[in-house]
Amino acid sequence: MKLEDIIETQHPEPGLLWWELAGYAMLGLLVLAGFIFAGVVVSKHKRKAPSIYPADLARQALRQLDTEALSTAAFAKSASFILRDYFRARFEAPTLFQTLEEFKLSSEETSLLPDSVLADTTQFLTNSSAIIYNPRSHDAQEATTLQQLGLSIIDHCEAAPDRAATSEPKPNT
Repeated sequence: MKLEDIIETQHPEPGLLWWELAGYAMLGLLVLAGFIFAGVVVSKHKRKAPSIYPADLARQALRQLDTEALSTAAFAKSASFILRDYFRARFEAPTLFQTLEEFKLSSEETSLLPDSVLADTTQFLTNSSAIIYNPRSHDAQEATTLQQLGLSIIDHCEAAPDRAATSEPKPNT
């Protein structure tokens, strides 16, 4: 009897086979992809701000003008900017930096607005321009009237159906 037969061999057992290693690697990649996917989905849900409509923002901004100590001209300028920004957000109309005359002449922007709003919008812009650019002093009643007209325009825009949805498609030429 030899001594080697009695002593345990120190050889390690065979390791994992190649296909077992490949399976574990695939499983690890799937788990990693799952964690990444879950992280992306969770971060997208966290990034979403509460849904605030342009009309609500514009109404809130117009009402907040009362609380600020503004001159009538500054009030009119702010109210005009708020309404123009509302048109930009609601109708994707580039009215933000247009003059009154440019707005009146622009058929693209005026076609986006409901018919019931066009006359009021023109009146609002005319009144705000008169207050801003006329050097005479204006009273607070003019600012209040301008604010009420702006709120009325927003309410009418929200109550009217979208012009783009109700208009017929233009034929391709």
